[in-house]
Parts: sequence; C-alpha cells; structure tokens
Amino acid sequence: MKKKTVCFAVFFAILLAGFLIYFMPMPLSDCLGESSQITITLNEIGIRDGEPFIDPISYPEITEEQKDSIFALCNQYSYRRTFRTIFSDGSMSGLGDRLIYIFINGNDSTVNLITISSTGKIGIDNKTYKMDHAEQFIEQMTEILAKPSDQQEK
Repeated sequence: MKKKTVCFAVFFAILLAGFLIYFMPMPLSDCLGESSQITITLNEIGIRDGEPFIDPISYPEITEEQKDSIFALCNQYSYRRTFRTIFSDGSMSGLGDRLIYIFINGNDSTVNLITISSTGKIGIDNKTYKMDHAEQFIEQMTEILAKPSDQQEK
C-alpha cells in the first residue's frame, strides 16, 4: 500500500512538473536572431462602408536603430503554449482587427515568420500560441516603425 502511494505521488509530481514546463512563458526575443534581417508588415482589417477591407503597411527597410528597439520590445513580451498548440498547424481564426507579420530573413530566404494578432494569438513555426497584451505590443511596434531614422531626416 505504501509503495503504491509513493509511486502515485512521484507520477503526479512528474506530471505536474511537465505541465508547468509546457505552459511556462517563453520570451518572444528568442524567435529573433541577433544577426538576422527583419521585414515587417502590418495589416489592418475591418469593414468600411459595408465592404470588408485589408490595409497592408509594409516596412521593408528596418534601420539598425529600429532593429535594436524591436529587440528591446520583444524582450519585454512573452508567449506561451496552449492545449491546442501541440495539435495546431499554424492556422489561426478570430484574428481581430490588426495583424503584424515579422519576417526573419537569413541568407536570401525567410528563416522564420512570426504572426501576431490583436486578439493575442501568435503563430510561430506552424504552431499557434497565446500572447498576453498583444494589442499593446502591436501599438508599440508601430510606434517604433513610424519613427524616422537619422538618415531619413537628413
């Protein structure tokens, strides 16, 4: 009887530790490579005059200052797995009114794509995760991208 109780307690402790590790928040900055090139696209989605619309804004040239600010911003945010992450294929629904796509480019190819919706859904490597305060992240990202660089001001 005592051996059975100990085995059950050990099994339960391992199961609990596994759940805690699985749902532990992961820093968003881990998805970005320090030497990678970044391209960002923002889509605003909605209905205007009874017709659906998507307004894409592309930021193809990210300056070093903006890149440093983006890394700092990503250090402040994290994402986490959900019960659906393990079975997800990267598709997302219920995206809200804003989507930001962060393309991480390597040697002439896209290495990674991060999709963040204003509802807090985030897609990385064909898996879907959850991100708290995603709308705030998107707003701060657009502020960084809207700042002109020193070279553009001259």
